[in-house]
Amino acid sequence: MADAALHDELLVHDPQHPMDWFSPGETVPPGRIAQACIDLDVTVSEVCARYEAHGLRPDRATLPERPERQLPIILRRGCEGKNGWLTRTDPLAPVQLLLAARKLDMAPAEALSRYRELGFSPSCAFPDDATTRDLALLDSQWVDNTLRLAPPGPLPYGLLLESGAHHLGPAIRRFQDYGFDVPFKAPHRPDDLDEQLLSPFGPCSWFDLFVGDVMPFAYLVVAARSVLRPPAELAERMATYGLTVSCPDLPAGLSAADAHELLVDSKYDETYMSVSDELTWQDLLRRAAELNSNLGQVVRWLAELGIPVPDLEEQLRRALAQVPRPLGVNCRRE
Repeated sequence: MADAALHDELLVHDPQHPMDWFSPGETVPPGRIAQACIDLDVTVSEVCARYEAHGLRPDRATLPERPERQLPIILRRGCEGKNGWLTRTDPLAPVQLLLAARKLDMAPAEALSRYRELGFSPSCAFPDDATTRDLALLDSQWVDNTLRLAPPGPLPYGLLLESGAHHLGPAIRRFQDYGFDVPFKAPHRPDDLDEQLLSPFGPCSWFDLFVGDVMPFAYLVVAARSVLRPPAELAERMATYGLTVSCPDLPAGLSAADAHELLVDSKYDETYMSVSDELTWQDLLRRAAELNSNLGQVVRWLAELGIPVPDLEEQLRRALAQVPRPLGVNCRRE
């Protein structure tokens, strides 16, 4: 396909990324078809015929035969070249609709209508008072993949909490206006502890957590050292927000000091385990040795603290199954 692309520029996935080619049998998104029509000054039918001749599957959706120049813009993710083309199998996020409305200087309701006319099926319940100002709430440079966040979610806590503890209630209601399911209770009168805990940049990590997830008690162990409160008290505060915590207090036999030592990454100062870490036997054995404990105990503690641990028994069975066994060895004594 790369060799064929030297003779037919249509095989380039995106003119802004000339070294990215379509794969045989791949579906050509509507935006690429519209862009090709404009660049080559030909019709959609002609472009689709050329793609089909290469063994590709053009998705012309409901493109007009002669696409207008603004069509490729709204058919890009985020209306920018770096994000690639929209496909009709993608969930059409509210952020996409609002960005298109701002880019083309139209009302969000008009942008929604344009996408429907082009054959896309937005799943979101757009509020009647939708405005591009809502991008301040729905989009963020600190949260990945907001262009893929479609109702009912789940929402990453990092996005929800950017509004701050004192504006969390209105933020929740606005997300709900867009069709997101937000089972989260904002404090009625946030105090200093609420402000610290309900900040995406505060002492309590919300990394890789989505609304509805269980809060790892491990994160509260770490936060407790900054806010000078017992971890159990932080678990009680989390319960007032409607969150489920992996355990109500430190696991039996584990002190706060040992819990901190268990969770800290000795390779990097002030770096701790998270739910996204993939622990190995080597990690677990090292931590067990540092705490003068055994492997099974460390695994149980981490599980209660809300840190995913590997299934050691299953891994051991798989490893033993791969150990080569000698065949035809004569064990008879001479």
